[in-house]
Amino acid sequence: ISEEANIKLNYRVGYKIFLLKYFPFIYLVLLKLKKKWV
Repeated sequence: ISEEANIKLNYRVGYKIFLLKYFPFIYLVLLKLKKKWV
């Protein structure tokens, strides 16, 4: 594995973990905003 490929792999894994951690929070914020707009 080259250094660049390794960085890309780590980035993908990190991105998935980031989404899993923060998606519920972002989703709740979007729901609240939606209620304000409607």
